[in-house]
Formats: sequence, C-alpha cells, structure tokens
Amino acid sequence: MGRSCYRAGLLSAIAASLVCARGEASALTFPSSRWGLSIGNTPSFNGLRINARDVDVSHVNGINLTLWVPGDNHAATIMGCAFGLAAVSAEAVTGVAVGGVGVAADRLRGGAIGGVGITGSALTGIFLAPFGIVSHDFRGISDHVRGVVLAGLGIGASKAEGLMAAGMGAAASSMRGVALGGIGLGADETTGLMMGGLGVMARRGRGYPSGASVSAPPRPQGSASVGRASRPSACEASRWSR
Repeated sequence: MGRSCYRAGLLSAIAASLVCARGEASALTFPSSRWGLSIGNTPSFNGLRINARDVDVSHVNGINLTLWVPGDNHAATIMGCAFGLAAVSAEAVTGVAVGGVGVAADRLRGGAIGGVGITGSALTGIFLAPFGIVSHDFRGISDHVRGVVLAGLGIGASKAEGLMAAGMGAAASSMRGVALGGIGLGADETTGLMMGGLGVMARRGRGYPSGASVSAPPRPQGSASVGRASRPSACEASRWSR
C-alpha cells in the first residue's frame, strides 16, 4: 500500500512538472517550472537546462546544453555556461560558450571556444577557434574585440584591442595592443607591437612594427619625418612613430 501511494505521488509530481513552452515541444522540469532541472525547450529557466534544439529561448541562468543547431534563437540571453554539441547561438552570452562547430552571438563576454569559428558583434574576453574569428568589434581581447583572441587561420574585426594571434593573418580598421600574423597584418590604424611573417600594412601606426615589409601610404613631399631613426628602404615611406 505504501509503495503504491509513493509511486502514485511520484507520477503525479512528474505529471505536474510537464509544462508547455509557448506551444512548442513539452518540457520536463523538476522540482519547479522555473528552476532546478529542465529537459526540453523551456523559454526561461534557472539551473541546468538540457534541450535537443533551442527555439525562441528568452533567458537561461545557469548551464544550458543543446544537442543540435538552434533554430530562431535571436532573443536568447544566457548567463553562465552554454554548451552546444553542434553550435551555440544566442543574442548574448555572459560566461563561457563552447560550440562543437561554432559560437554565434551578438554579444559575448567571458570566453568562447568554437570548433570551426566564432562570430559576434561585440566580443570581450578570451576566444579560441581553429579557423577564424569574425566580429564587428573585438575588445579583449567585436563592433569591438577586446582581450585574447587566437585563431588558426584569421581574425577580422572593426576594432581589436588586446592580444591577437592568427596562423595566417589579422585585419581590422583599428588594432591596439599586440598582434601576430603568420603571413601578415593589415589595418587603417595600429598602436603597439605588430608582427607579420611577410609584412605589416597600415595607414597610420604607432609602436613597433616587425616583418619582411612594413609600409603605409607615402607622406607628401616636404613633410617632417616622424620616426626617431632612419629605417630600411622598405619602410622609408611609412608613417610609423613611437
């Protein structure tokens, strides 16, 4: 009798925990529909959330694990850890994001690892991808990338600040900090230590460029020299200063 009551109570609790997420697939949550453990497409949750494919997620605080490529998930905000066996996609991720293929978000703050690449509008933190990282702004170190950015092939951003290293090269409107490119670096404006295997090219530069060729558009005739000392002929027309 006691066991029967226990089983009936447990089944009732599980049934009560089944919630419908905005008409999408049902989700199993325990012990609450708002916090604890969620298995399914709950739109908002605090705790451990596991889902086959995220669609129309609002926000998750805690750990979010998704098995397949997310659907329309442009409004999702994840604070904590986001893991995607295929990919992670959200409007904003604060914390750690790891995607088997890649990570895509408008705003990434913290750290991210993409199996192929990482893309976002604003990246701040530590980012690692074997192929490439693309952002409107990189800071960190995307609009800004700021922090530490490591890419097997290349890095592209509107503004990049921090430590950047790419197997082939990096390109940005503005680079500030330390940048290393296996083949070369290109930017409108650079500040800091820039090293390219074949060369570094910039319209304006301050700091210490290094490479087989360091160049920028030539100065008008009669303009004052900016550097403190004469440079090799490949650099004579550049506008680098310290």
